[in-house]
Amino acid sequence: MTFEAEHERRLDLLENAPCAFHSLGPDGVLREVNATWLRWLGYTRDEVEGKLPLQAVLTEASQATFARNFPTFMREGRLDDLELVMRRKDGSTFAVLVNTSAVLDAEGNFLWSRSGFIDISRRKRAEEHNQRLIDAAPDPTVVVDASGSMNYRGGKGILKFDYARKLAASLAYLLMSQQDAVGLITFDSKVRDMIPCHTKITHLHVLLETMIKTEPGKDTSLAPVIESLAQRLKRRGLVILISDFFDDPAAILKSVGILRRKGHEVIALQLWDRDEIDFPFGNWARFENLENDEDFLLLDPATVRQRYIEVQKQFATDLKEGFRKHQIDYLSLPTDESHSMALRNYLALRMR
Repeated sequence: MTFEAEHERRLDLLENAPCAFHSLGPDGVLREVNATWLRWLGYTRDEVEGKLPLQAVLTEASQATFARNFPTFMREGRLDDLELVMRRKDGSTFAVLVNTSAVLDAEGNFLWSRSGFIDISRRKRAEEHNQRLIDAAPDPTVVVDASGSMNYRGGKGILKFDYARKLAASLAYLLMSQQDAVGLITFDSKVRDMIPCHTKITHLHVLLETMIKTEPGKDTSLAPVIESLAQRLKRRGLVILISDFFDDPAAILKSVGILRRKGHEVIALQLWDRDEIDFPFGNWARFENLENDEDFLLLDPATVRQRYIEVQKQFATDLKEGFRKHQIDYLSLPTDESHSMALRNYLALRMR
């Protein structure tokens, strides 16, 4: 390749690169620009070089950004990833990302800049679209049952309430990592704690501390508490209910129906100790109501096992079918399964 051909090739690379180049003097006037710069801004070379200050092709906000950064750049000799909005000759605008280095004389005085920028308009539109989706998404509130029935632990798994609060903490962390504003409600026969939705990482500490200090109470009134959420939660949101749902199914379904009519999305996560599913008891035993110390039965488990399992399955089916009719996502979670499995199941449910 001849010298002339090599020179032309290099000149074409500089002039028609898929990014714009310009050089600024100490006065901020454009000394040189490439052909890409001219095409993007809609000017001729005669209108620009040695005549037009860069400020003239910036929006008002970007003029202020440039004015703050240009003196520092002349002193330090480099500026990386500066976002500006440029104004074309026809008045339309587009966002750019600028990187620039300085040419200095032997005494370190600024002579001119070597600056390049790319058009990031498409990326900015995508970011703005994603932010609108985030802003429009319903804020999630995790609602944790702290009633007496959650204070049960059988031969396998952990205390149901311990499982519930660890699951709630995991969900809060997961949701906040997605920039969701997360709230928390705990309840037994009434709402005990109500923490509004926020996104700050310090807010996660507040949620965790609340869950750590909360211990299961006695009585529960699940349906009235759920119904009251429709009044307490002023903004349409995502309500994640973590409970064993040990209450009248018809009353529960009526209350969640009110939430749904108020525009809330609802997810029901029902916790079971394995004993509550399999009823594995063999000898005569005293069965106590964890929500009422005076309510207990002495009986031979073998005489009621079959009937218990039938009632338990019907109870779970009634809830599941009722939730489905209200378009509520539902998961049944035994406490002897890992929290990681519960989270995988939750994510699979949300991606359907």
